[in-house]
Amino acid sequence: MDKGVIMRENFIPKAWYDLRADLNIQLEPLVFERDNSSIYTDELLKGSDHAYVKIPEPVLELYAEYRPTPLRRAYSFEKSINSYCKIYYKYEGDNPVGSHKINTAIPQAYFAQKNGFNSMTTATGAGQWGSAIAFASHKFCLKSTIFFVNISLKQKPYRKVLMEMLGAQVISSPSTVTSIGKLNSTDPKKKNGNMGLATSEAVEYAITQKATFGETSHAYGVILHQTVIGLESIKQMEMFDDFPDIVIGCVGGGTNFGGISIPFLKYKIAEKHNIRFIAVEPKANSTLLHGDYKYDYADSGKLTPMIKMYTLGHTHTPDPIHAGGLRYHGFDPLLSKLYHDGHIEAQAYDQREIFAAGISFYKSEGIVPAPESSHAIRSTIEEAQKKDNKNKSILFCLSGHGYFDLSGYDFYMKNLHYDKN
Repeated sequence: MDKGVIMRENFIPKAWYDLRADLNIQLEPLVFERDNSSIYTDELLKGSDHAYVKIPEPVLELYAEYRPTPLRRAYSFEKSINSYCKIYYKYEGDNPVGSHKINTAIPQAYFAQKNGFNSMTTATGAGQWGSAIAFASHKFCLKSTIFFVNISLKQKPYRKVLMEMLGAQVISSPSTVTSIGKLNSTDPKKKNGNMGLATSEAVEYAITQKATFGETSHAYGVILHQTVIGLESIKQMEMFDDFPDIVIGCVGGGTNFGGISIPFLKYKIAEKHNIRFIAVEPKANSTLLHGDYKYDYADSGKLTPMIKMYTLGHTHTPDPIHAGGLRYHGFDPLLSKLYHDGHIEAQAYDQREIFAAGISFYKSEGIVPAPESSHAIRSTIEEAQKKDNKNKSILFCLSGHGYFDLSGYDFYMKNLHYDKN
């Protein structure tokens, strides 16, 4: 019984995959209403004419410290949920920051250094992205400043400790450090903060400090860098002599879902395999199911370029759910178009459902999943228990671990009618 596939360093992809260039998918251009493009590197914003974009050697060297990541068959989990399907998961939590975010933080820091920047600044919702930027900045000798959404910082204080161990300056958002933060810091309705506001603060700070902005989603390069997840998964599924019928991932901005899905989407769009792609959202913040497909800002202060995407509106204030990485109003532009064109499905679950799924997975597979990843697990359970899916193969992205999220699990067990059986 093959539990997992061990891959050596030479299996790490040497190039990222660009679905847009490969299949000539046209996206609406970014619209800059302010000349803030100087805070972005060209590599982050510009498209490519090639299906495969070579990964720079310094980035590959750091990837090799934790990649390739394992892809495992979830035999125990299958048995525990009476699955009709074979279930596989790609685990992106076994790295220095505990999530997939590191896959794009490293190249963004590399390109920042290459383009002459001395520092990076960014916003983080649940802390995974901030941790990734802090780590990557440290590796490339850059200063880092992280605007951490206030409610998430309170829920996950040890994420701040991790960032500070790497030399980052961590600022609770809304703050009094920026003019946008000052305008919102005394508003009782804004005290919890949100990613739109934290992003505005980080962009303003980047402009005034002549730093580069670390983009967590939406920019061309982010989703490109994450395709290492899916490219490795294709090879690993081949080593299992299998291929997924269903690919599942949680979605906030869309990066881990895009990372595992985009290399497989080629097979569906080219009509080589009839794969279902399921993007899983929180019911409290369902951008795809309840948002509009239109131009909008990625931040509440309207400092970022306007992007054609699915959005709940840049003024949207999400509920303070524990899955902080999914509390975001907008969705990646490429994935938005693919969803709009019918290549991707969307599902949504509430906190009680996802924490129950996360605990079930931990009991069987021994990994505590992040609340964000537990959305994908909840969907996997539902799909695996459908008789219509009998003998199909499900692949989901376990985008990070939840060991910094135990306060959320504790709250669930004490307050949300947890059934210990």
